[in-house]
Amino acid sequence: MNGLDDPAFWDDRTDYKSTVGAFTAWYSEQAWIHAALPPSASILDIAAGSGALTQCAAASGNAVLAIDFSAAMVKSIAELGLARVRAEVMDGQNLALADGVFDAAFSMFGIMLFADWRRGLAEAVRVVVPGGLVCIGTWNSRYGAGPNLLIGETVGRILPEAAIVDVTPGMTEWAQPDRYRSALAENGLDKIRIETVTHPFILDADLLERSQEVFQFSPIWLALSEPQRNAVLAEIREEAARNGGRITIESPALIGFGAKAAK
Repeated sequence: MNGLDDPAFWDDRTDYKSTVGAFTAWYSEQAWIHAALPPSASILDIAAGSGALTQCAAASGNAVLAIDFSAAMVKSIAELGLARVRAEVMDGQNLALADGVFDAAFSMFGIMLFADWRRGLAEAVRVVVPGGLVCIGTWNSRYGAGPNLLIGETVGRILPEAAIVDVTPGMTEWAQPDRYRSALAENGLDKIRIETVTHPFILDADLLERSQEVFQFSPIWLALSEPQRNAVLAEIREEAARNGGRITIESPALIGFGAKAAK
């Protein structure tokens, strides 16, 4: 698919938390608030990244298993030293876990990036008890959010010939709320609700001097040639100049909730 489905890609991104982690953490906080789970609920955090959702659950006193296929991400969660939290390296497309052992499973912007996102969703449902909660976060644009959204929209506007489509098929599919809802229902969830939450990403012009760092998580950026990247950066710099040296990128997300139907 692209580098995003390679654990080595994420192992090398030790600056994830400082570059985009704080931004995406806001959405994890919203997911946790909307979930409204009791402290007695056992939680699985799939593709946990730097552990934003895990930290929300741990702060509420919940027991959490945080899993990620990146050993570096798992290490960063373990180093937080959170009470009642375990962190393990595990593939979310093939969970080494028994059926029906968690009260709730979350994946904030993780399963949407899986090479086999359908399998990832099915696995999340499998390991939850009947009646248990599954919460999946995705973006309301196939381009993603923040810097990724800016890159996608800019490429679409000035480089239509690039024709970069479906670099993350799960994210493209789930950006459409009706298809997102259908995917949740087809995997045995009912009582489905989808919350739309929006948070701005502020991109200051001086950050563009560190473009590789800022845009490193955009699959579209990764697919561009060097001349194409230069053209996109020039356009973004002009946009920032027109807006007083910064760009505000409103970034809507879809947070889907469903209860595992009893058989």
